Amino acid sequence: MNNLTRKKICNNPIERVLREFDDFGREFDNLSHFFGLSPFKGVTSASYVPALEMTEEKNQYVIIIEIPGVNKEDTSITLTDDNTLVLKGEKKSVKKEEDSETYFSEVSYGSFRRELSLPKNINKDKIDASWKNGILKIILPKEVETEVKIKQIEIKTEE
Repeated sequence: MNNLTRKKICNNPIERVLREFDDFGREFDNLSHFFGLSPFKGVTSASYVPALEMTEEKNQYVIIIEIPGVNKEDTSITLTDDNTLVLKGEKKSVKKEEDSETYFSEVSYGSFRRELSLPKNINKDKIDASWKNGILKIILPKEVETEVKIKQIEIKTEE
């Protein structure tokens, strides 16, 4: 994108309002996390925030992330010691012809990072992720709960 095109898009009043909402959303997320109101530790991206959904099933948690237009190779998933799932990636802009000019764009590009605090009962060794048609699916199996066995201990009398 050349500087002229960037200037046209930035001068669009709708674009300015949308950016203000993005800024407000990031500040609200930061404030919510500070007060412990949300499991989302961070949504840090000025331009692209993928939609995320987490559900709980009997034996697992399932996370679905919509990231159309993002290549699998440009995405990474990590799990920290404190059970924070970190998703990072980049949605790269489509290369345009040199003599083309953008008049209107609602398409977002850029790097993104999402952090999600997970429950403690995740089996970290069995986490699985799959990719299909721009949808990333992460399966987080729950730890198998072991039955607590109570053993009676005999008290002996010393002589």
